[in-house]
Amino acid sequence: MQQLDKQEIIDEAMDFLDFERIHKVMNALNWTWRGSDEPPEIYELRRELRKMLNQFIDENLLSISCGGFSINKIGNNIKVSFELTEVTIEREK
Repeated sequence: MQQLDKQEIIDEAMDFLDFERIHKVMNALNWTWRGSDEPPEIYELRRELRKMLNQFIDENLLSISCGGFSINKIGNNIKVSFELTEVTIEREK
């Protein structure tokens, strides 16, 4: 299986993530980012995700999240998502 290069990873995320839907949810919830009184516009969502993807790849991170976006390395795959809510409950074994 051929490995995707950095630009192919970014292009795939930017092409297939539903920014319109994310924008609608953020507007419905009046979800703002720090330093703003309004939810971000689609171009701002795209810019932030592109910045995060570059950092994720350049720094060879396992995960990064900010402003609802989450990028995680799972095996050889990269999962890019917009998360509304999440909980991790750790229990001692």
